[in-house]
Amino acid sequence: MSDPVMRDKIDVSQIRDEPISEGRFPAAYPCMDFRVWIASDAHQRVLAHAQTNTQVELCGVLIGQVQRDAFGPFAVVEDIIEGKHAQNQGAQVTFTQDTWSHIFAEADQRHQGKRIIGWYHTHPGFGIFLSPMDMFIQENFFNLPWQVAFVVDPLAGKEGMFVWRNGEAAPAGQYWVGDHLQIADQPVALRRETPASKHKEPEPHQTSTLRARSIAWDIVQMVLLFLLVVLVSLLCITQRKEIRSLYNDIRAKVSSSAPGNDSESAKTVPEPGK
Repeated sequence: MSDPVMRDKIDVSQIRDEPISEGRFPAAYPCMDFRVWIASDAHQRVLAHAQTNTQVELCGVLIGQVQRDAFGPFAVVEDIIEGKHAQNQGAQVTFTQDTWSHIFAEADQRHQGKRIIGWYHTHPGFGIFLSPMDMFIQENFFNLPWQVAFVVDPLAGKEGMFVWRNGEAAPAGQYWVGDHLQIADQPVALRRETPASKHKEPEPHQTSTLRARSIAWDIVQMVLLFLLVVLVSLLCITQRKEIRSLYNDIRAKVSSSAPGNDSESAKTVPEPGK
C-alpha cells in the first residue's frame, strides 16, 4: 500500500525519477510514455472473480513490477490478490482493515519482492468510470505514479484502465493483455464535482426513482387527456343546445312574420341535424 498522503499532480511522467530496474516489455508493440501489461492468466482471474457476484461491487489488488526500457517505464501485472472481507454494497466497495491484513499476508507469502501495481474493482451494470468513492481510494491508497485502477463491468462485458495524468486518474487509451493490444471501451473519466456542475453516474436506487417518476408522469398525462376529452364533449353539448335555441327563435320569428301566419309551412322547415 502506498503512502496515504495525497501528492499534488501525480503523473506517470514522475516514474522516470523513480529507482526502477531495467527490463523487457512482454508485448511486441511498445509505445506511449507509460505502458501497462497484464498477464493473460491474471486477467482471467479478475474476470472470474467479477462473475462470482454481480449484485455488488468486488475488489482486489494487482501484483507485479515496474520497470523501464529504451522506450520508457512500464508496469507488468503478473497476478492478483482478491479483496476478501471487503465491505461490499450495491454500488460501492470499501477496503476494510481485514481486507488489507489478508492482502499483506498473501503478498508476504506468495509475492516476495513484487509491488502492488494498483487495484481492480467491478461495476456490475454501471459502466466504466471512477466514482468519487473510487477516486478517494485511488488518492489515498494507490497514489504512486505507476499505480493504476482497473474497472470491469461483468454484465456489459466491458473493462477499462485508468492511469495517473496531471493529478487525475485518467482513462488509458490502450493496454496489453498477454500479446493482445486492448483498446479501451471508451471509459468515462471522472469529472470533479463542483457547486456549479455535478456529474455523477446514477446509483441503482436513483434509477428506480427516476423510473417511478416517469410512470407517474405518464399517468398524469393520461388523466389530463381524459379531462380534456370530457371538457370538449361538454362544450359540444352546450353549443348544440345554444344552436337549437337560436334555431327555435328564428323559426318563431319567421312563423310570426309570414303572411297568414302559416304555421303548417313553418313546420316543414327541418331542424338542424335532421
